[in-house]
Amino acid sequence: MTKETTSHFATDPKKCEEMADKYNWKLQRYKDTGSGNLPVECIFEGDAEFPKSRMDYIESEQEDVK
Repeated sequence: MTKETTSHFATDPKKCEEMADKYNWKLQRYKDTGSGNLPVECIFEGDAEFPKSRMDYIESEQEDVK
């Protein structure tokens, strides 16, 4: 059985650790992709999605009106 993972990208490995701490996610590992402005891939265990922002709720309300 394979565990689901979620990836987010960051500027350096320390940012991966900060994300894990802030959102209470379990950081499995990170790897240097060496590309672009966010060259580090942070790999978290499970469904590690960011909480909805205020803008997400506003956009959702606007779509309901249409």
